Amino acid sequence: MAPRRGLILMLALAMGGCERYPEDPIFAYGEVQRADGLPLSGVTLPVERTVEPLNPRRNRPPPPFQPYTEVTPGADGHFTVEVLSGDSGYFIQGTEQFKARFRMSTPMEEGRAAFLSFEPSDDVELPVLRTWAAGLSRVESPDGAALAFSVMPAAPQLPPSGRVLELYNPDGTVTDLLSPEPVPIVQLLSGGQLIWQRKGAASPWAPTPWMLEDFTAPEMQVRAVSAGIWNFEPLGGFSGGLEFRVEWRSERLPWTAGALRPLSRGAACWPPTEGACPWTDGQLTSTLLRREDAEESVEEVGVTLEAPARVSRVVIRGLGIPPTSDFESVDLVVIEGSEDGEQWMRLGSAAPFLDEGADARSFVFPIEQWAVDSPFDAPLRTDERFLFLDVPLVDAPPVRHVRVAVRPASGRLVALESLAELSLY
Repeated sequence: MAPRRGLILMLALAMGGCERYPEDPIFAYGEVQRADGLPLSGVTLPVERTVEPLNPRRNRPPPPFQPYTEVTPGADGHFTVEVLSGDSGYFIQGTEQFKARFRMSTPMEEGRAAFLSFEPSDDVELPVLRTWAAGLSRVESPDGAALAFSVMPAAPQLPPSGRVLELYNPDGTVTDLLSPEPVPIVQLLSGGQLIWQRKGAASPWAPTPWMLEDFTAPEMQVRAVSAGIWNFEPLGGFSGGLEFRVEWRSERLPWTAGALRPLSRGAACWPPTEGACPWTDGQLTSTLLRREDAEESVEEVGVTLEAPARVSRVVIRGLGIPPTSDFESVDLVVIEGSEDGEQWMRLGSAAPFLDEGADARSFVFPIEQWAVDSPFDAPLRTDERFLFLDVPLVDAPPVRHVRVAVRPASGRLVALESLAELSLY
């Protein structure tokens, strides 16, 4: 899907008309509101800028945002961001090509905030930046203590002066690429590390005891994201394009700590690692499995218990799957067990992937590409190749070794990218 996105963006840039000089100013007109819709005025909003490689090396940290300018909204909440044309768009440094991106956020109020990342090619209008009153609360449900939250914020509305891109489908129909409606992404955290993530959770949402494990001082949070590409063609002026991403974050609500210690805590694992196994130590730190300089990819991860045990549940946290080169759909996460490490049997499986019917906007808009932009939280990865799975096993015999792999319909295993925890109960 990346080539499709690149083609659309090149078409959008081509509509920009005549070029400006690098020292020419361009303007982005915006509005900022409080959660209740009233104007946010009397504050200074920093505007930051980053310059990122178009083809970054895998796993290379993105360059940080740096202060660029600041704006002060008027009494009606409106503001204007002025940047130099030469500070926006594409750059060439040495043998690499870069592109600039800007970011601005609302002040944090009661733990809530919203921020906007954007790339303007000329004079543009920005989406309204408004915080979200999430109203997090703890309620009782048939499944135990649950998190309740309010209705999601609305998707950014296209200004009257703007128009959206159109995607021409193979069947001859045309899709207007409107901004996708935000969906709730519930996150369960401990010490800032991600215990669990559930995209599209319905309120109220109850975590299971296996999700909570024995992590201390857990907190609940809800985040949401939308994005878009708008074009502007003013009479007698330069045509402009805007690519943007808006993210909302709620306050964090303290939660009751879990009380389940997995059988696998402190167990050995493979592939071998230096020191203690990083996905049985309960630290929730994501471990990189796929390195550029590695001769072979990692296609399975496993745990070896001190003695055979009857495993009834496998909990997988933060399993990252890189995109396949041929866009082949991935069908199953397969869990296998063995008593001797030689003879293996299937213990369970899960089919969490989207294999068809995915929203085309998710491939065109910078939802995943700019996931690292939050000034408040860890990157928000929402794609179906970042997995949190709670898999019950039925009538599993005692095993000492348990392994996890991802197997598509073709039968060959898929390379794994990262893993935070693998817990056996």
